[in-house]
Amino acid sequence: MNILFVCTEGRCRSKTAAAIFNGLQGIRARHAGIHPRAEVEISPYLIEWADEIFCMERRHETHIRGVFPGYSDIHLQTLEIPDDYAYMSPDLVVLLLNHPTMRLLLEDAQASMAKLEGHTDEPRVKRGWWPFRRSVTNG
Repeated sequence: MNILFVCTEGRCRSKTAAAIFNGLQGIRARHAGIHPRAEVEISPYLIEWADEIFCMERRHETHIRGVFPGYSDIHLQTLEIPDDYAYMSPDLVVLLLNHPTMRLLLEDAQASMAKLEGHTDEPRVKRGWWPFRRSVTNG
């Protein structure tokens, strides 16, 4: 699942969210900002890449819908997290991890991963087994 987090300049809130959620339960997360000074500015490429886009404030969602009207079918959600936090601020990390929307995201990702793991056609191999193990002799 590809997740894009968006804030104003992509330096604190969205960057923290991407750092926290990237790699959890099969999530690939990126961050972007709506401002031209953003570390990574939102673009059509990022919008197309994302399965879900989470905006920190309603104005970010409004901006995206206004600047990219051709993407009316994108799934945007607003987290309503104000611009009061520094990058990786402990309060912001706790807020993101306990946010109801983010908890649902993790539950959905976990369920998707469980489905994938249960429906694989690949043979299961015992942990520690290595097909090319050679015996080593002294001599």
